[in-house]
Amino acid sequence: MITKQIYMLCLFLATLSPIFGNNEKIVKYISEANDLAYISLELKSNGRFIIVFDEVDGNKTYKFKGKWEVLENNYLLKFKGFKVPKMEVLFEQNQQPNQVKIINKRTASFSIHQSGIWIWGVYCKKQ
Repeated sequence: MITKQIYMLCLFLATLSPIFGNNEKIVKYISEANDLAYISLELKSNGRFIIVFDEVDGNKTYKFKGKWEVLENNYLLKFKGFKVPKMEVLFEQNQQPNQVKIINKRTASFSIHQSGIWIWGVYCKKQ
């Protein structure tokens, strides 16, 4: 009896693993050629995102993570953890004003229809 219950539990968990283990990217923004850094923003199918900033000289790498969702044709990024960048610096408004809307110090949004966004002053093209 217990063996059958364990078997059923394992079978149930195995069917869930593709749902919870899926970490494929569905949208990615990558920096164009520049002399500052390689920058990428990946929105993953599990509702999480990561922004990676690798300096060209290889001295520093920064990673910021959080959750994302689509809300009214906008990607809504909600940064998690202790390491949260200053939104005004991350999504510099000098390059293209109003491209990314800063909601608060942990949340930003931008249109799902944009072909690219500016991150740390570097244009990142949608792939």
